Amino acid sequence: MNLTHRDTAAVELMDGPCDEARLFTTYRRFELANRAVSGWRGLYRSRIRPLLSPQRQTTLLDVGFGGGDIPRALAAWARRDGLRLDVTAIDPDERALRFAAETDREGMVRYRRASTTELVAAGERYDIVVSNHVLHHLTDASREALFADSERLARRLALHDDIERSRLAYGLYAVGALAIAPGSFARTDGLISIRRSYTAGELARVVPPGWSVESLPRWRVLAFRAFETPPAAAPQASTSRSLSAVLSLSKGRPRSGRLEGWSLRRLRSGRLEGWSLRRLRRGRLEGWSLRRLRRGRLEGWSLRRPRRGRLEGSAPEEHR
Repeated sequence: MNLTHRDTAAVELMDGPCDEARLFTTYRRFELANRAVSGWRGLYRSRIRPLLSPQRQTTLLDVGFGGGDIPRALAAWARRDGLRLDVTAIDPDERALRFAAETDREGMVRYRRASTTELVAAGERYDIVVSNHVLHHLTDASREALFADSERLARRLALHDDIERSRLAYGLYAVGALAIAPGSFARTDGLISIRRSYTAGELARVVPPGWSVESLPRWRVLAFRAFETPPAAAPQASTSRSLSAVLSLSKGRPRSGRLEGWSLRRLRSGRLEGWSLRRLRRGRLEGWSLRRLRRGRLEGWSLRRPRRGRLEGSAPEEHR
């Protein structure tokens, strides 16, 4: 088998007219394969979860959901972490929609028969746009359209994950897929998918400007782009109060996630209720030491003067 170049002439059986029972079995078998090699658990932890919040709802669109196991997994992981994630999944294939309706009994995902072009035309936007094993199915024109539509649909992040073509991946799958082959297209179509897929170098040459490409473990390739449109911040109460009225440091330890009534939930964005944390890496907050910062709490006595005792309510402006 020559894998030097993409085999774009090869067509997967499940992409055309086929036996629906075998197709549904293939969806189930591919879920097992995705659990083993797709790497979405790591992508969720490293790239998606940092954008989620327990207070603010984040929207995610999965493009070309197939069997629907990836959007269901993302919704379940977010729920388990106590984070609000609203997941919509689209696929132009009516058969995929029927399978998803039978499979997702908890109703964690909203499934729709639609294309990205239709969503763009309707003016829809999502915080995050993802796809799994879609890129290698597309013609050049369809791939360019997907990237263009992703830029219009995504407010914050787009992730398109796929197989990376290699001889080793092909050989290992040819043997390993024998266990999931009976009664399905999983082995035949999986091998065709590898033949059609990109290497990281090939994909990097065809993504639009602003996109990046990475090779990931287990023969994965990821095309991604982060966008500069953050969600609107919720109004903050009483941010005009002087810091001297807030930092009553002699009264005791801050309670979980709060510093004398001031929330630390905006710590990741580099601000503490409007007060800059630009010197955080040096362990200082506007000149005051951050001694034991862990998990959004300032353990023990939180802010100390560099050379003297507690602040006793003085504002930083008085000491600059």
